[in-house]
Amino acid sequence: MYDVQVKMHLSDQENVLAYGIVTIENTLRFSVTVRKYKKDSEEIAFISFPRILKKGEWSNVLTIDPELKEQIQKAVGEALKYEIMKDWYLAEIEDVQVTPIHVTKQGKAVIYAMASVKICGITIHGITIKKGEHGFFLNMPQFQIWILTFTKINHPHRHHLWLHP
Repeated sequence: MYDVQVKMHLSDQENVLAYGIVTIENTLRFSVTVRKYKKDSEEIAFISFPRILKKGEWSNVLTIDPELKEQIQKAVGEALKYEIMKDWYLAEIEDVQVTPIHVTKQGKAVIYAMASVKICGITIHGITIKKGEHGFFLNMPQFQIWILTFTKINHPHRHHLWLHP
């Protein structure tokens, strides 16, 4: 059994699902492509290893032992699953503290509470829970970086957080 590391990227090409790099024992690197084709209205995917075109014929650049090939296929499958699902991952929330406040109107939104959330060992203070035209939402804290310029400390990466009653 070898140390096999794989990094995959999704593709926009019609017959290519993904492409990536396989690294064996931190020494040997080569590219792979996950391709697809249709057979009897069924879509079939396979891993394409490096090939070269010589005198009009394609030949394999690598000859891979069956055990290693199976290990590479599993690692490519796992890396592809991760690449597809990585936007669904949310870090575990370690602690939440919500303090209800006297309802105050600020612009078009009404502030209902202040919150602090601990995620990945970092506590974010000053989160406001507001209700606007489309329901409840979170407003992340801001700080002043230059004269009269405000920047949000952080914001939900990849997703907007909307709370529905």
